[in-house]
Amino acid sequence: MEINRKYMIRKWLNRLLSAYCQNAPFPGLHLSIAFLYKTGRRLQLKHPKLYDDKMQWIKLNYRNKLITQCNDKVLVRDYVTAKGYGHLLNEIIAIYKNVEEIDLDLLPDSFAMKANHGSSGQSTNGLQVFLF
Repeated sequence: MEINRKYMIRKWLNRLLSAYCQNAPFPGLHLSIAFLYKTGRRLQLKHPKLYDDKMQWIKLNYRNKLITQCNDKVLVRDYVTAKGYGHLLNEIIAIYKNVEEIDLDLLPDSFAMKANHGSSGQSTNGLQVFLF
């Protein structure tokens, strides 16, 4: 019973920490607290040497619009085409705004279906399902 109690407390703390992190006034502080809680060691943001520390530093300090564009499976196609590599892209059969629009009878025998949400679970184009 003790294991179940520890699991429930840990799950509750994870939810609390996640809710706080989404609205944190000091991103570096909340990231350090979350990192300590999840890994058991302090985060080194001033002089990062380890891979984990460097990734967290990048999260806080590196801003580039290209990252957002390349996270989106549909928008990255525009970027690749603009750079002259559009001929390397697979053909898209269809793009749907939601799952209810998909008519399975019209699809070919073999296809791949992928959701189009970015790393934060959100997409600039909303939830999309596209088929290759």
